Formats: sequence, C-alpha cells, structure tokens
Amino acid sequence: MLPQRPTPPSAAPDSEALRQTALRASWQRDHRVGRRRRWWRWTVWAFWRYGLPLLLVAGTVAAFVIIALAHTLES
Repeated sequence: MLPQRPTPPSAAPDSEALRQTALRASWQRDHRVGRRRRWWRWTVWAFWRYGLPLLLVAGTVAAFVIIALAHTLES
C-alpha cells in the first residue's frame, strides 16, 4: 500500500462563518455565566432565608443544652 499524501491545509474560513462561530461561542459563554450567577443568587437567598435562622435556632438549642448539662454536673 502506498502511504497517503498529506492533505493540504484547508482554506481559511470566510468572515461570515468566523462571525457565526464567534457569536455561538459568546452565546454559550453568556448562558454558562448566567446559570452560574443564578445558582449563586439562589444559594445566597436560601442561606439568608433558611440557613441562617436554622443556624441561630440550632446554636440557641445547643447553648441551652450545654448550660443545662453544666448545671446538672455541678450538682
């Protein structure tokens, strides 16, 4: 078998194809960034809405339990 001849480099893409490719890449990047920002926005909102109050309640309960245990151990 004869070795295949290397193919010549293809011609540079025309400006319209290059523009379309750049627009598509930009659109995909915009959507990725938008999804990531929405995710962070919802995460921060959920923390302030649910996480912080739960942490405060859990901390208060833990403090009361620790105080109660300390008083029972002193007696």
